[in-house]
Amino acid sequence: MYLSISREEVSTYVTAEDYQYYWKRVKERSSLSYSRLHYGHYVAAADSKILFALHAAEISEAARRGVSLERWGFGVTFLLEKNADETLVTKLRIICLSEADFNYWTKLIFARRMTKKAHNKDSIPDEVYAKKDSHYDDATMTNVFFCDLSKIMRHPAVITEADLGECYDRMAHPLTK
Repeated sequence: MYLSISREEVSTYVTAEDYQYYWKRVKERSSLSYSRLHYGHYVAAADSKILFALHAAEISEAARRGVSLERWGFGVTFLLEKNADETLVTKLRIICLSEADFNYWTKLIFARRMTKKAHNKDSIPDEVYAKKDSHYDDATMTNVFFCDLSKIMRHPAVITEADLGECYDRMAHPLTK
């Protein structure tokens, strides 16, 4: 996939229309940030002709120069319980809340523009299930069908899930052909 699209450039600028389109439709999900600017600020700015153009120009200029905004270098980190009432440090999940406009910019560049370019080149295999308007049920049913077919055809197969971030050095690697 990398070889098929690596030579093409993806634009990193943010137009005023891009900015306004996103922030007028977004549902506020988080109101905490290092700079004290949260979703509500950007949603309100999308209604102002001057402010939304200013915000879009700020992000575009940072991208053009290749220098991130200073406030993008900070985040607020939380430890959340994976399962209720499990408070051991090894059983907690860490999340980092970044600035809302940084999240928007990375979503626009990576999730929208780069993925669209990859889809247009047919570089993303169907089995990845990374398509617009797709549902996780498709991937789940494929998993079930694979296991059923393996059982019926008597072909040995295994599907495993492992937390390699926590226990990679202790994992027994299965033999593969």
